[in-house]
Amino acid sequence: MTALKGKPAPSGYPFEAVQTYVMNPKSITMGQLYGEFDLQTHECPSKSDADFFTYFESWCDDKIESNIVCMIVGDFNIGISKETCYSKTLKNIINANGMKEIVNFSTRVNKNSKTTIGLIITNASHATVNACDCSVSDHEALRITFTIIGI
Repeated sequence: MTALKGKPAPSGYPFEAVQTYVMNPKSITMGQLYGEFDLQTHECPSKSDADFFTYFESWCDDKIESNIVCMIVGDFNIGISKETCYSKTLKNIINANGMKEIVNFSTRVNKNSKTTIGLIITNASHATVNACDCSVSDHEALRITFTIIGI
C-alpha cells in the first residue's frame, strides 16, 4: 500500500499509506493452516493477563492518533460479549482511546460454546464487519468494509 501513497484511488481521493504493527507475533505453517496438529500453542495474551493489559494500554496510548484512522484486528482470546473482569478492562482501554469494537456476532462457535474473541477495534466512523465462511478453522474469517470520510 505504501507504493500507492498519493496516487488516485478509484474514488478519486489519493491513497494513504498504511502502517502496520505486530503486537503479538504468531507464525503459522501451511500444515497448521490445513489442520495439522501442533503441540505448540500460541495464545494471546501470551504475557500474564495484567502484563497484557498494561502493554496494550501503553501501546494504544503510543500508537493511536485521533486524526488518523486506526484499526486493531486480531484474536484477543478475551470473550468481549460476556461481562467479565477481562472484557471490562479491555472495553475500558478501547473507550479511553476513542475507539470502538465493531464485531457484534460470535467469531468462534463450536458445539459447546460461542464467543466473540476475534475483534476489530477502530475509530473509523463508517466501518462494518461481516463473517466469511472459513472451513479450515473454528474461527470466523472477518471482512472489514470502511470508507474513510473522517473520524
